[in-house]
Amino acid sequence: MKKDLAVSFQSKETNLQKRDALSLFLMSLPHSTRIKVLLLLIVPIFGFSQNVKIESSDKYVKAQVSSSRNNDVSAIKSLIKDLHPSVYLTSGRINSYGESPISIFTDVESIGLLKTLRIDISKIEIVTITIKDRQELRSIIAINDFSKFSSLKVLHLNVQFDCTTDLLEPMIQGEKPNFVVLYSIEKPS
Repeated sequence: MKKDLAVSFQSKETNLQKRDALSLFLMSLPHSTRIKVLLLLIVPIFGFSQNVKIESSDKYVKAQVSSSRNNDVSAIKSLIKDLHPSVYLTSGRINSYGESPISIFTDVESIGLLKTLRIDISKIEIVTITIKDRQELRSIIAINDFSKFSSLKVLHLNVQFDCTTDLLEPMIQGEKPNFVVLYSIEKPS
C-alpha cells in the first residue's frame, strides 16, 4: 500500500511541475501570443465538442433490424409512428392528451416551454420537434436541455421539407446523449 501512495504522490507532483512549466512558458511569451496559445488550447475542448450522431429514422430501423435488436427497434418504431398519451407544446401553448404522457410534440419556437412543464418528465420516452422551414435550421437544440428526461429514448426531428443530416447536425449542440437522435421528412400536403 505504501508503494501505491508513493506512486500517487509522485504523479501529483509531476502534474504540478508540468503546470508550473507551462505557466513559465506562457509568461515568457508576449501578451498577444499568450492569448493565442491559450485559445488554441481551450477552443478544441469547448468549441468543437459535437459528438451527437443524427440518423434518418428509416435507416436507423433498418440497421437495427439487421443487428437483431428487434425489441428495441419495435419500441422506437412505435414511439415514432403510434399514438401515445402526449403533451403538445406548439405556438407557445401547452396541451395534454391522455394520462401519464410518454411523448412530447413541440416546434422549434416552443422548445423553451419544456422547462415550464408540470408533468412527470421521468416517464417521457420521446420528444418530437417539428422543423417547419429552412430558417429554423439556424436554431440551436441543446442536448443538455433533455438530461432531466431520465426515460428518454428518442429525440425525433420531424422535418417538413427536403433536408439532409448535414443540414441538421449544426442544430444539435452538446455531448453524446443516452438516447438516439433521429429525423424523418414528412412534408405536409
